[in-house]
Amino acid sequence: MVRVDRFKVGTVALAIALVGSACSGGSSADPEASDDTSTTTTVAATTTTEQSADDLFGGETTETTTPEIDPCADLTPEATDTGVSADTITVLVAADVNSPLAPGLFKDSWVGVKAWADHVNAKGGLACRQVEVIEFDTLLNANESANAQIKACENALAMVGTTALFVLDTEILNTCPDASGNPVGIPDIAQLTTEVAHQCSVNTFPVVEPQGACPYAGGPRVFTERVGEIKWFQDNIDPDLTAVFIVPGDLPSTRQASITTIRAMEEAGVDNVAEFAVGGFDLQPVYTPFVQAIADNSANMARTGSNDQSLVKWRSEAVAQGVEAEIWVCTIACYSQSIFEAGGDVIDGTYVTIFAIPFEEADTNPELQAYVDSVSNPSAFGLNSWASGVMLEDAVNAVVEADGINAITRETLLQQMSTITAFDAHGMLGTVNPAGKVSGPCYTMLQIQDGAFVRVHPTERGTFDCDPSNFATITLDAAAESDKLG
Repeated sequence: MVRVDRFKVGTVALAIALVGSACSGGSSADPEASDDTSTTTTVAATTTTEQSADDLFGGETTETTTPEIDPCADLTPEATDTGVSADTITVLVAADVNSPLAPGLFKDSWVGVKAWADHVNAKGGLACRQVEVIEFDTLLNANESANAQIKACENALAMVGTTALFVLDTEILNTCPDASGNPVGIPDIAQLTTEVAHQCSVNTFPVVEPQGACPYAGGPRVFTERVGEIKWFQDNIDPDLTAVFIVPGDLPSTRQASITTIRAMEEAGVDNVAEFAVGGFDLQPVYTPFVQAIADNSANMARTGSNDQSLVKWRSEAVAQGVEAEIWVCTIACYSQSIFEAGGDVIDGTYVTIFAIPFEEADTNPELQAYVDSVSNPSAFGLNSWASGVMLEDAVNAVVEADGINAITRETLLQQMSTITAFDAHGMLGTVNPAGKVSGPCYTMLQIQDGAFVRVHPTERGTFDCDPSNFATITLDAAAESDKLG
């Protein structure tokens, strides 16, 4: 295939604003090892010390050494498809990283997939093969997003951890030929999806599920939104919530994702007195009318759907004007240690909703602990990209368990992926439905307190609130609704 250049995308402002509303898992554990199917573990040699009754009173002990077991010793891996050789399984992670509009934007997606691969390889690999990772920079560019699909089609078994905002066309993703020339496409285990074409691609299985239902051809769309945080505020702080909202306004997809969340919160009982679109490059003075709206309407809640810098600017301007809201809210975009450098004491008290076990509680979940131990700076994007790798790992192991190590092809992988209707990345995420492209109700509420993220709900470490009533279902034309923002 050749590289494509068929999209004309205008310059956008800082696309990091997406993170506000795009961010979020039970899969089974790794299958037990057996002589003809085990793929992920090598049991190290162990020494067992046995003592008789006489030994306990000073006699000699007897030591028996169990030799290391290699589950692949009697197996012969073969090349089975594009991206699957006798020695390696190749995956490609496509992410917007080095765009001058947002330098380093989704680099953590690269880091997360690479760290997962290193972790799996240290345990013996997948299907008796080592995992190799190709990093592809999509540069906040639709052309490069298409080129990433071409690169993956020619070299990889699957795309893993995809974090590209401009996936406007998925024809290559859905129809590229396998090694036998069959147009099966390529599995895409995406970290997130923003464009409708990507959200509704038959070969895409997202870790962060889209809010809107698929298939979708335009007009009103059914959206399933998480509103658990609103219920908690109403039950624990104030039943009458009056709110001012900020929407990330740089991209149509981020505007639409945010506006559906706001409309669902209105449905849950929030009085929306003002909403504003903000750009990633907007300076603090732009936030002056946003603060004034809090004061003019006696709003007790202020929520930004944009990034952590948006929160810092808004709260800093509120301090400058002597205005306060009882409840300040940010999305998972604010769940980063870097926010403390930028925000200092100004951001204290802010609530942040996440859809994974907090990094601070990694000791409660082995998979999360493995991720935290494998990277220098844990982040939501890195975690979700690691989880994308876990989904591939589970699917490959299931195929191997059923049909052996040489049954791994794109087609068998896609068949297995289509059965994954409950996934939690071995318990570190709230359960979602990748095959059905449906989110789950699970969440955890944190609050910034004295320079740290502190769990406030539910109170037990390592748990989620998964009440089905955390969902709100609405129907609206998101494009038309977001146009009202101006």
